[in-house]
Amino acid sequence: MRELKRHIVVLTILELVVIALGKIFSVIPNTGVDFVNLTILSLALFLLTAIAFAIFDLGRRKKKSKNQGSHLLISFGVKFAAELVLIFFYFFIAKKTDVASFLSFFILYLAFTTLWIIEIVKVLRNSNL
Repeated sequence: MRELKRHIVVLTILELVVIALGKIFSVIPNTGVDFVNLTILSLALFLLTAIAFAIFDLGRRKKKSKNQGSHLLISFGVKFAAELVLIFFYFFIAKKTDVASFLSFFILYLAFTTLWIIEIVKVLRNSNL
């Protein structure tokens, strides 16, 4: 449980940095950054990554090593499938097809996914999974 709290704290720090940078870039003219859309998108990615961390941590607390590996793969799958649904709603339903929205989505996706992979590798390096 301590690992999950640490992951959530690191994820919250990333979220606060993203929101602060979004606010800075939204006041600069001609950047095309919409602060409200950036905040909603970053919060959605924050929640999806937190859910993936929770699934991974649930598997780590299991005693059987067979369940640990399956929870790792399930967390990968759930995160990926949920982000595909988010992409669908963001681009096709909400009609966010301008270049600034496209770039902001993929930069945020890269940031949250990179953080998630780095944190999981740190845990697995000290584990015998």
